[in-house]
Amino acid sequence: MHDLIVNLVSGLIGALVGVMGSLFVYSHGYLRIEAIERRKQKISLLDDLMAVRYVLQNKIITSDEARDFNRAMARVPHVFAEHKPVIAAYDALSVGISDDNLMRFFESVIIACGLQKYSVSKSHLTRVMTVGASSTT
Repeated sequence: MHDLIVNLVSGLIGALVGVMGSLFVYSHGYLRIEAIERRKQKISLLDDLMAVRYVLQNKIITSDEARDFNRAMARVPHVFAEHKPVIAAYDALSVGISDDNLMRFFESVIIACGLQKYSVSKSHLTRVMTVGASSTT
């Protein structure tokens, strides 16, 4: 009888330790995956912003280009909600579009993405190359 009780108690303790270990590993792994996915979101948004930044400088834009730019900018408050410098730069850019505000915005987004501040030089941020559409007849 005594052996039965010892076996039951040790079995329950072993099961409890196994469940606790599994929960710890699962929750730790899940949080890590979530952080990785969040960083991917930030870098994807940075990529989208870099691709459509010429919209601010180009006088002739299509409705698709304007839509892409507006979509990317609309995602900024959601994706970078916990980064106060990005939100402050976003607010400044939305109030007044200037080269300084644009630079401050991109620099804060780059830093929030975990990239080096000058991974893209200032001259490349403000200089964009656009090629006019050619007509074929």
